Amino acid sequence: MSSDYSGTPHSRKLGIKEHMVYMLSNEPYNSFDLFDFWPESTLESAISKNYSCDFIHIFCKNLEILKTSVLVHKPLLKKNGMMWVSW
Repeated sequence: MSSDYSGTPHSRKLGIKEHMVYMLSNEPYNSFDLFDFWPESTLESAISKNYSCDFIHIFCKNLEILKTSVLVHKPLLKKNGMMWVSW
């Protein structure tokens, strides 16, 4: 499953573009299988002060994980960055 009925790739719907710094949190083992296109020049960031992220995608199964994850990850976003949550 890499796109929906419109045929638009999920990475495009999420706003992922070339040269973005991104972070995935609690992602499932097959998270990249959900995409048919992922820009090669993106850079995955670990939690550190070295990079501010353009895009953070949090995967969570309950409200407590969501609350904690947002508090931890929000400071890592660039001012115009985006955070997506898969619930």
